[in-house]
This record gives sequence, C-alpha cells and structure tokens, in this order.
Amino acid sequence: MKRDEFLNLSEDEQAAFLQSQEEEAGRIVDLEAERDSFKSENTTLKAEREKLEKELKSTKELNFTLSRKFNNSADKKSAEEIMNDWFK
Repeated sequence: MKRDEFLNLSEDEQAAFLQSQEEEAGRIVDLEAERDSFKSENTTLKAEREKLEKELKSTKELNFTLSRKFNNSADKKSAEEIMNDWFK
C-alpha cells in the first residue's frame, strides 16, 4: 500500500492496518524460527545418517573378513571323520 492510499483511509482503518502489519511481522519471525529449527534438525539427521552408513560399511567389511578367516575348506572334516576321531 502506498502512502497516499494509507492517508486516504479512516483512522480506524489505519489503526487496523498497522495492527495487522505488526501481527504479520510477528508471524514472519515465528515462521523463520521454525524454518531454522527444521534446517538444523535436517543437518543433524543427515550427519547421523552418514555416520550410520559408514558404520554399516565397516561392519560389512568386518563380516566378510571374519567369514574368510573361519571358512577354510581345508579344515573341514566330514561327519564320518569326526566320529572316527571320537572313537579312536
């Protein structure tokens, strides 16, 4: 609204207009605070997700390493060989 338009309003209309402007300014401040809150929460969640992905990757690598160490075909004995060793 331009200055001339504002001055053409009655005093009650001017007061109502100024009151609504103050209320809107308060809402803008609240909305900006909410936006900033969401932004910081999003940043925190992204960092946590990246940390969990790295942990998952290292866990998978460890699982494969352990699997190779314990999965030696040369050390496996058949059931018959194990029972034969028991009774010897």
